[in-house]
Amino acid sequence: MQEKPSGYVTVQQRSNRWVLIDAQGRPFVSKGICHATHRGEKEPATGRNPYREAVEQQYPDPASWAADTAKQLRQLGFNSAGLWCSEELLNERLYHIAILPLAREDWQTGTVDDYFCAEFVEHADRIARETITGKGYASDPGLIGYCTGGEMRWGPDWRSPRSIVFDYLNFAADRPGKQAVIGFFRELYKDDIRLFNKHWKQRFTTWREALAGQSYRKRSQAAKVHENEVLGRIAKRYFRIAAETVRRYDPNHLLLGVRFLSSLTPRCVVEACGDYVDVVTVNHYQLLLGMEKLGPYLSGTVRTGSFLEEFHRLTGKPLLVSEFGYRVKERGTRRRYSPVGFPTFHSDRSRGKAALRFIRGLAGTPYTVGWHLFQWADQPPQGRFDGQNSRFGLVDVDNRLHTEYADYIRQANGFPSSV
Repeated sequence: MQEKPSGYVTVQQRSNRWVLIDAQGRPFVSKGICHATHRGEKEPATGRNPYREAVEQQYPDPASWAADTAKQLRQLGFNSAGLWCSEELLNERLYHIAILPLAREDWQTGTVDDYFCAEFVEHADRIARETITGKGYASDPGLIGYCTGGEMRWGPDWRSPRSIVFDYLNFAADRPGKQAVIGFFRELYKDDIRLFNKHWKQRFTTWREALAGQSYRKRSQAAKVHENEVLGRIAKRYFRIAAETVRRYDPNHLLLGVRFLSSLTPRCVVEACGDYVDVVTVNHYQLLLGMEKLGPYLSGTVRTGSFLEEFHRLTGKPLLVSEFGYRVKERGTRRRYSPVGFPTFHSDRSRGKAALRFIRGLAGTPYTVGWHLFQWADQPPQGRFDGQNSRFGLVDVDNRLHTEYADYIRQANGFPSSV
């Protein structure tokens, strides 16, 4: 059933199933590709950019590459451009999403912003204003919505063994975030500094000393409940500021969250976002030994079984899988692939079957409104900026289609859903 045209993408629940509605009022599922760009990825070790070199030999200009790539994507059942795609590709009438990096953070190191300080609010406002107005996003009928971050650090992950509560505790005493967190703990511990010391392995005599302290490294197991409560309050502060900031410049397009790391995201953070986003975005990858499913039972993070259903249950919002992918071994080589922890399939057939199973499962859920495959082209053999060198692509670095894998993706994208 077609809705009355609204001029922008919306989301609604129909007969217990969530669907996206495009600007013309037509329901759709966002079937997207990530990182489809003619710019490729540079190898710092060699200075080369294999994919870009191939594209420049094959096409007279980026617009020609974009037109041909969009044609291939449609033939494979895609209708959307996920994040990190060339702007030329966005001009090819594909639905798309935008990134607004509102926080002053570093993805590689996990450096965390102070969400309680005025500088964060001002920075977020400037990024939203300049990006939304500069690119004309507010009036873009093909734009699905905004992610205000990507794979942000919340709990322990490869960047730190601790949650960001420890970062806030180790801020200087004059930082608003430190003052807020100590205030939260005073409330939760009912001003009992001795119990706080016991839980957080400290020897303070006053809360003033706790505010000045910058040697927080450990906590007892008993402190976990209060840590999660404070982490949830930090997250709620972030999501509230993010929502208010984006809505100041675009009241209509969807708020898509921050592309959570699926099995590494604490439940309290996911719960905190529910009141401030329209769709929850999650980056989800299969891990060795099934750790993406087993890990949450050990760490207390969001459980990822049943096709990420717990993200929907904790928020009441629909789900868009903003990244997922499967890498394949290159025959005849002994290359060690980065990042570690991901399975490396021995053939395009085996990774294609894995993708088919996952997409079919998502399509069968009532809460999934899209999936975006990572990524268009293989990563460079000698590694990109962070060393990743995996063959995730639908095409190789010479821009040649991995035909067997592509056939499975085409089949998966064509699997019927009840929209």
